[in-house]
Amino acid sequence: MSDSPDVLRATELWRCADVELLDRLAEIERVARRAHAAMLRVVAELDTRGVAGEVGYRDLEALLGDRLTITRGEAKQRVARAAQLTKLPVMAEAADAGVLNAAQIAAITDTIAELPSWATVADHDLVEATLVEGARYSHAGVLRRWGRQLRDRIDQDGPEPSERELAAPRNELRYAVRNGWVHFKGRLDPEAGALLTGMLSTLSTPRATEGEPDVRTSAERHGDA
Repeated sequence: MSDSPDVLRATELWRCADVELLDRLAEIERVARRAHAAMLRVVAELDTRGVAGEVGYRDLEALLGDRLTITRGEAKQRVARAAQLTKLPVMAEAADAGVLNAAQIAAITDTIAELPSWATVADHDLVEATLVEGARYSHAGVLRRWGRQLRDRIDQDGPEPSERELAAPRNELRYAVRNGWVHFKGRLDPEAGALLTGMLSTLSTPRATEGEPDVRTSAERHGDA
């Protein structure tokens, strides 16, 4: 089979043998994947030329949304994927050949985008090559899991905390009184947490009463403490 329109015809399928149907399914999927890659190439070229502004749109996302009847969110994703495709030659070659579907492209580009800023070119190349090869026999969910594993090997200390996380209070306690009962939740930093858990551990030790074993649960003992 080839990329000709004939492969997309779904008429008289009853004439096809089982093996022919399976072959046609695989070929249609390959054509769809190549078409998706080609679409991203066109989007990237439109972006490079600044066509959206020239034809009266505020940005490329607005142009795609209007011409392709897709949401702005979908258009934004396509613009982002198109830009990433031009920067990842191994992935681009596989996409052009119909090896990668849209979800696999997203998994690969998302993983590379999440690498730490100090990751080397060699790190990027390794992740790209590994995930592209894996995409030949694994779906996007597996690629994302492998991507997390690769990222964790590169960045063993984990991501830097965000400004919001740094600005967040170290210790918090929220409570509400309902019908005399006090409901609460919160969090403690490691130092305060160690102090509290140490006190609870000491005060909530099971105690037998008149020879009977302590049947309270750990939560009940902590509450009584």
